[in-house]
Amino acid sequence: MSYGLACVGIALIAVPCYFFYVKEIRPIRKAQQAVGRNKEVIDEIHATAISLMELSFLLQSLAFKHSEQTAEMLRVLRPKMKAIPVIRRFADSPMLSRSDSLAQAIVGATRGSQQLLEDIDSALRESDVRRLKKYRKKLGDLKRSINGILATEDVRADLEASEQA
Repeated sequence: MSYGLACVGIALIAVPCYFFYVKEIRPIRKAQQAVGRNKEVIDEIHATAISLMELSFLLQSLAFKHSEQTAEMLRVLRPKMKAIPVIRRFADSPMLSRSDSLAQAIVGATRGSQQLLEDIDSALRESDVRRLKKYRKKLGDLKRSINGILATEDVRADLEASEQA
């Protein structure tokens, strides 16, 4: 009788333990093995993301540098163009006005995105998923803002308008 009771007790403990192992522990082990098998891929994705951040810093610097130079050049040249009778009408053309506002918009967007890009770079280097999720929404907002600037600054329409004038 005592052996039978012991066998029932062991069965009552072993069955839930087995199901716990199958439902909870086995998937964790499989996930660990998958991470181990894909470690190189994960490391390469992480390294690529960091490289993309470095590239975005360079592109941002390039756009910022040339936008500032373009905006300054337009501010200096516009009054001089107005002084020359033959090209006076081009000084206030939509193309130059939009080029000036586009350069200023790029400078503003670059300044606005600088801190965000630095924070994302830091989160990538620290592998902080929580911060990366937070910044994904901010990146979406920045992307919509830049797309809005690009949509309102249609250079082709300006070129066609200036050619017709």
